[in-house]
Amino acid sequence: MKTKNKESKMKQQDKKYWIKGVPPEKMISTVWSCDGLISAIRAILEFKSVEKKYLNDTILSAITGQPFRFWFSVDWASCLAYTHEEPVGVIVAKTLGFNYSWYSDRKGEVKWYDLINGKKTLDNKTVKTAWGKVIKEINSNNPVILFGGASPVDPKATPIVVTGYNLEQELIYFIPHTDWRITPKWNGNDPECKNGIKEQNYRARKKPDETNWVGNGFAPGQGMGGATTCYFSFREQKYKPRENEVAISIIKRAVGLGRGKLQDNTRKWRKSGLMAFDLLIECLKQEGAQFKYKNYKIPWSAIGDGDWFFAMEGLGGPQFRKEASNFLKKCMNGYFGNFSSKQKQYLKIAIQSYEKANMEMNTFQKLFEIVGSIGEYEERKLTVGKALSSLNFRKQAVEIVNKIRLSEEKAIISLEKVILL
Repeated sequence: MKTKNKESKMKQQDKKYWIKGVPPEKMISTVWSCDGLISAIRAILEFKSVEKKYLNDTILSAITGQPFRFWFSVDWASCLAYTHEEPVGVIVAKTLGFNYSWYSDRKGEVKWYDLINGKKTLDNKTVKTAWGKVIKEINSNNPVILFGGASPVDPKATPIVVTGYNLEQELIYFIPHTDWRITPKWNGNDPECKNGIKEQNYRARKKPDETNWVGNGFAPGQGMGGATTCYFSFREQKYKPRENEVAISIIKRAVGLGRGKLQDNTRKWRKSGLMAFDLLIECLKQEGAQFKYKNYKIPWSAIGDGDWFFAMEGLGGPQFRKEASNFLKKCMNGYFGNFSSKQKQYLKIAIQSYEKANMEMNTFQKLFEIVGSIGEYEERKLTVGKALSSLNFRKQAVEIVNKIRLSEEKAIISLEKVILL
């Protein structure tokens, strides 16, 4: 089955080509938004005439698997925002029955910090191939989520929804981007607006080339600042799943993440779900003056120098499990999917378990706040380092993580029964 795009005809004016009718992004407020990636995905799904129910914040977040994730590795570098078992767009496409195009040529990839510092450029042939594929998608009425293309180069360039191009001026057109902010308004003095298409509210910027195609890929091995020459696009909806199929697909991913069956496919040392909790507990139980694991060692105080606390978004940011609970409530209350009375009993247990986990995650976060601020980045680094340097703190942390782990396992067992019934 193919979706019918609203006002999907390609438009042309001089050397400008663009897709008419791609709606503005709307901020996702339920979970970490992957720097606006989920908002970008939602704009395209709306353009593809996907049912409104799937565009709901809670349901769309659940489709991506975000509310059910927790990762940990002994390098204390796992980050929920950038650690995924599959590219997020691919997850959504598979769940909703879409064909898709995911392009990422990683052969001989230049490291982003060499690119941004002007030490190296990308392979021009690779860039030309990628850009040709982007043009082909747009000409087929498929808006493209482009990871990068920012000018000047930004190693954390947010993904943008590309809607058109101007071959003569080497520009790309895109819808205004939003992550945690409201959609920016048109401003004629802004160069991106001045060169854009006002009636469609499309901005314009220089197309990516071998020097500036860099940004967040949100795919395995392509995390913060690491993505180059990559894009994603939804094509036609080959199959329209029933609500219950979508709900069960989400629950299966939650179980897969919880049981550690879904791994980051380029970083196998990153554990997921219960395995991640077990590894975290094992690490926190160490009593030495510095953290050691096989050949890896680091002072406890230095752990705060990295981005590990971002990995605690699911632990120190209880909104994740709150959204897991909210999604399951929609299932149990008949808003999303047709579940039997027996399945609803187990859904209720899973909801209560995630709410318990949510409460303990709040406690975990407050434990850090006793030591210091976890607000600004520099403050958080000091707080995490100081907290983990204390053996007494680590013992208290282990007690809390054990409680979270028990609640998570109870939720997973219940969801496994929902799937089997």
